[in-house]
Amino acid sequence: MIAFMRGWLVPILAVAAFAPVAQAQTGPASAPSLQDVQALARGDKLMPALVLLEQVMAANPATIPTGAQFWSFSGDLATADELYVRQPGTPSGSLPDLSRARPEPAIDAIVRAAEGKRVVMINEAHHSPRHRAFTYRLMLALREAGFTHFAAETFCSGSHCGELLANGAPTVETGFYTVEPVFADLARQAGAAGYMLAGYEIRPDQSPPPGTAREEYIAIREQSQAENIKALLDANPGMRLLVHVGFGHLNETARGASWHTFAGRLKELTGEDPLTIDQVEGTPQPDSEHDSLLYKAFVERFGSPATPVAIANDSAQPLGVYRVDLSVIHPTQSWVDGRPDWLAMDGYRKPHLVALQPLGARSLVQAFVAREPDGAIAMDQMLVGSDAVTVTLMLPPGDYRLVRQTEAGENLPLGTISIN
Repeated sequence: MIAFMRGWLVPILAVAAFAPVAQAQTGPASAPSLQDVQALARGDKLMPALVLLEQVMAANPATIPTGAQFWSFSGDLATADELYVRQPGTPSGSLPDLSRARPEPAIDAIVRAAEGKRVVMINEAHHSPRHRAFTYRLMLALREAGFTHFAAETFCSGSHCGELLANGAPTVETGFYTVEPVFADLARQAGAAGYMLAGYEIRPDQSPPPGTAREEYIAIREQSQAENIKALLDANPGMRLLVHVGFGHLNETARGASWHTFAGRLKELTGEDPLTIDQVEGTPQPDSEHDSLLYKAFVERFGSPATPVAIANDSAQPLGVYRVDLSVIHPTQSWVDGRPDWLAMDGYRKPHLVALQPLGARSLVQAFVAREPDGAIAMDQMLVGSDAVTVTLMLPPGDYRLVRQTEAGENLPLGTISIN
């Protein structure tokens, strides 16, 4: 139960693109809050937002799990991972039986399992861009297999939304989670690959009034998500849809379950069985104590994989905390110049060393696609210390405009670069 509740904590707090931290605060109204952090981040003041975030987490440790998600915007993913596992409790219980498991290359296994499916759902931990990097690979493979639409939990949903991409570029209006560059580029590249982008999050007109009990709010949100996807499917009979969700929204629960989720409700509404893929449980944590029981069982039987693999959940008993069709098991990660190895994304991104002058304070170095409009999300960004003289950015081929944002929110131009 501890592991299951951990999987729900951040989605409960980060509930929607228009109000992602509405339920996260427990301190005095006058104290700095996660809403204040969000407002700064939405207003192109990401470095000041990170400074304020540190203050919020120090004053109210209950905000740390959601703070881990916000900290991932900085590019300092090692700290984001460490913050996330500060939640109380570690997975406990017996290891699942993997005697029938047959690991296969993950993308190949998913594409094969998606044959004949209209809906494929894959999840993420909101503090972990590596899950978005994997969905990027899956998105391209499924496009070749005939998938037409891409929906993500963060995408704006409702009549109040504008275009999800501004001339092909993701902005904060695409959805708040896309402040994180890997998520932003997932949206950017999905559009470039020919996908139609779609939002399905609970809309303002579907939201219950303030003061609604948390359990009731969750049920309304899950039902609204399912209804919004059904409406999209009904309006586009020939569509095939990839849905990128958070944590346990893809848990194929049955009616009457204490947490009856989006995927289970969608199955009831449509009569179709979506293909569901979990990658949260199969991701190693900063220390093995916090690894899921599924990951521990896999490593005990097969060792850590060199590349992502998938195993089928082909029994009535789920292998992990989520009832899904496939589980993706990720390799352990290594670090080079503060950046994780998976961020190379099979050669899509390449390291580029940027020379810096020490500022005497921390700053955020950002690389923006040169041709994209003001307000577009950076292709990569990385927090650097006060005495930093270099930073490694991970960038695809292209032309970029470099900016260094100070703790006061001043944007210092660093020139332009071209990556071949």
